[in-house]
Amino acid sequence: MTWRWPWTSMARLDDAKETIERLRAEVDKLTDALIRQQRFERGMTEAPRQPRKELLPMPEKLKEYLDGIGSASIQREIMSRAYKRHGRGEGWDGIMKDLIPPPPEEEADG
Repeated sequence: MTWRWPWTSMARLDDAKETIERLRAEVDKLTDALIRQQRFERGMTEAPRQPRKELLPMPEKLKEYLDGIGSASIQREIMSRAYKRHGRGEGWDGIMKDLIPPPPEEEADG
């Protein structure tokens, strides 16, 4: 004897599908809450951090300017601050504008 699926109405089948979808959504919510709770208990942020944007290398013009500044410790300090500013999202153009003084204007003779 072969097994035969029972005949059901489309309404019952649709109800079953809706119940399955609702339960899957509920399971997803509970799983997310559990993961957030576990991360919090481990001392992590509740949600994973977004990946940082890719950092660009320091422009040669700024490197040359920093090489001409006083001692090596001052150079490292200024370079470190510049990289931190760039890491926060500031562009190299703005950083260079703040660090490199404008060239002196030549006075016209006459």
